[in-house]
Amino acid sequence: MPLGFVINTDQRLSMFQEELNDLYKKNSYVRVEYYIKPPRTPKQNNALHTFCESIAVKCNNAGYWYEITSPVLKSRIELPWTKENVKSHMWKPVQRALYPGTSSSKDLSTKELSVVAEAVSTWLADRHKLHVYFPKEGV
Repeated sequence: MPLGFVINTDQRLSMFQEELNDLYKKNSYVRVEYYIKPPRTPKQNNALHTFCESIAVKCNNAGYWYEITSPVLKSRIELPWTKENVKSHMWKPVQRALYPGTSSSKDLSTKELSVVAEAVSTWLADRHKLHVYFPKEGV
């Protein structure tokens, strides 16, 4: 199981340096990963999936279908929205436009995740009168 250490004060930096030094001396190997902003929380990840599922249900109930073009069938095909294609074809394009260089929602900070959710939610409400809200932390 990975270990973690948040460095947000000079004292915590000093403690981390000591801990890292001790770990290296003891094991001769240490891999360090770091984030320069607070990553999205597990609750936010669950909320994102609930949000995408809610969008799929509302789009399907309103008659807005997910359309693909099939070179084999040589026509457009209307499919029901799913949580997965909402995330791929609504969420991720908005995320990449707002935060270039991100490819996954795990690349977003807690604040950035909320900004993407607000953009998607606002667009659906303004363009299609679909009101979907990002769940609160209790999800």
